[in-house]
Amino acid sequence: MSDRSDQEIIERRLMDATRKLHQLAPLVGAARQVIEFASDMRKNALAKQQRRYIERGEGAANSEELARSDPLYLQDIQAIELRVTEAYRVRAEWDATMCSFEAGRSLLAMTRETLRTLDG
Repeated sequence: MSDRSDQEIIERRLMDATRKLHQLAPLVGAARQVIEFASDMRKNALAKQQRRYIERGEGAANSEELARSDPLYLQDIQAIELRVTEAYRVRAEWDATMCSFEAGRSLLAMTRETLRTLDG
């Protein structure tokens, strides 16, 4: 049986979820940008290393192969991978918080309706 204290608890949870969503908003924006441009970042990292080999006189295919095995390229790729992983973590946290928010809204509506029925 629902009472007013249930409603207050749900309202507090809903406010907490709202606060968390507001805190996450700028992080989600940055995360979306990282995810969207991850492919370009990988291409740029390869081009940066490949250029050295092309300037040395290597052909396009061979310079790409050398660049992909270059420790500096591998280091750049690892850094990009960490950024993308963090971006997906932020996005998953946003999704989970949004689920909590939506569940809170539903529970609050149901609790209010139950209380209205009991009062009426």
